[in-house]
Amino acid sequence: MMHSHRLKVETEQKAANGEGLNGGD
Repeated sequence: MMHSHRLKVETEQKAANGEGLNGGD
C-alpha cells in the first residue's frame, strides 16, 4: 500500500516535471 502511494507520487511528479519542461520550452 505504501509502495503504491510512493509510485503514484513519483508518477505525478514526473508528469508535472514533463508538463513544466514542455510548457516552458
